[in-house]
Amino acid sequence: MTGSEAWEYFQEDPDAFRCYHNGFAEQVKKWPNHPLSSIIRWLKSKPSGSVVFDMGCGEAKIAATVGEIHKVHSFDLVAVNDYVTACDMAHLPMEDLSADIVVFCLSLMGTNLIDYIKETRRVLKLGGTLKIAEVVSRFVNVKLFCDALCKLGFELIEKATDCQKRDWPLHKNECSSVKKLDGVANEEVRLVMRLAVKWATGDMGETTVDNVMRSLSTLQDHSDALEDKACQFLDDYKVFCKKTIVGDEVIKR
Repeated sequence: MTGSEAWEYFQEDPDAFRCYHNGFAEQVKKWPNHPLSSIIRWLKSKPSGSVVFDMGCGEAKIAATVGEIHKVHSFDLVAVNDYVTACDMAHLPMEDLSADIVVFCLSLMGTNLIDYIKETRRVLKLGGTLKIAEVVSRFVNVKLFCDALCKLGFELIEKATDCQKRDWPLHKNECSSVKKLDGVANEEVRLVMRLAVKWATGDMGETTVDNVMRSLSTLQDHSDALEDKACQFLDDYKVFCKKTIVGDEVIKR
């Protein structure tokens, strides 16, 4: 669904938007850290009076937190409070070269991402900053995405690589698979992650894969030091951004 299609849909049914965000908020509660917290800390370190555009802002926590330090404009498909301007983020109601900083925090979800980036380029001042925090699994290839940003006129200044260490208990084969994929998890690797997350939280559930019942004990059988291996993997390769993948699927064995 493109941003324009989502805009039209949620204008007709704003309750669906609220349901989506309520569900997202419940998921976020399970994360050890939220990238928005890091972005807010970073914004507090910037010169006061900066003009900040928060794209896909949800409840507009950036405006609520640093609105007295910076001039924050918050945009999303539906205005859930007075901070938010409802719009299609590919067509902002703002002048050219009007923002010092543009933030996308877990909000690059439309199929027309290129339109969001082009609109960002339009509204950013020369020398302005585009700050993106996103889930790696949403991209086919992170490197290609970064290269595309550069081709659109941006310069990659910093690529953050920290993540939720305790939520990625993986073992050697899956770690190697991720490395070969340049940090992009295919479906098999993602299934291992989901299994590992359930294992880490003590959920010993089971499910059927290819007509065979699989349980979380299959992962535990590989090592008694699974958590240590996961942390070592993250230290070595640092490929995942701040996100916990939680699901009921398990890895094929």
